[in-house]
Amino acid sequence: MRLAVAGGVPLVDAVRSATAVPARVLGLTGEVGSLEPGARADVLVTDATLRPLRVLRQGIDVAVA
Repeated sequence: MRLAVAGGVPLVDAVRSATAVPARVLGLTGEVGSLEPGARADVLVTDATLRPLRVLRQGIDVAVA
């Protein structure tokens, strides 16, 4: 995403392309790829430069920078 945004892709489009689109292609819509009730709550927290700070899988910390 960092490279896409640096290349001029709007952040919202870059995030959607990295999350919702692959989930839909794999038939996992509603399970992964979005933050909504019933979804797994897989989250990547970044700083303002889109460098990873925290990773959560199913809402549980699995990695911290």
